[in-house]
Amino acid sequence: MIIKSFSYKETIALGLRFARILEERDVVLLQGDLGGGKTTFVKGIMQGLGYRRRVLSPTFTLVREYKTRVFLVHHIDLYRLQINDIFTLGIDDLLYGPAE
Repeated sequence: MIIKSFSYKETIALGLRFARILEERDVVLLQGDLGGGKTTFVKGIMQGLGYRRRVLSPTFTLVREYKTRVFLVHHIDLYRLQINDIFTLGIDDLLYGPAE
């Protein structure tokens, strides 16, 4: 299925809808060009999970962590990394470590 969004508001709405199907320890991968709306989609997901604070792109920090009532969300940006860097970042600990 392909779903297209043509505005910021539509992308937020898609994230809100997507949040309804998420379960603990789900992993969601988003791929796209810079400025393609990935963080906007995550903003919608976070709103759908009840998160009311500001959601920022992890482009310069690589990882942002958001706590909701139900989930601990790690928003990770791998855009500038080489494959070897990904393994040294500790992503496996985030994905496979104990749930908080």
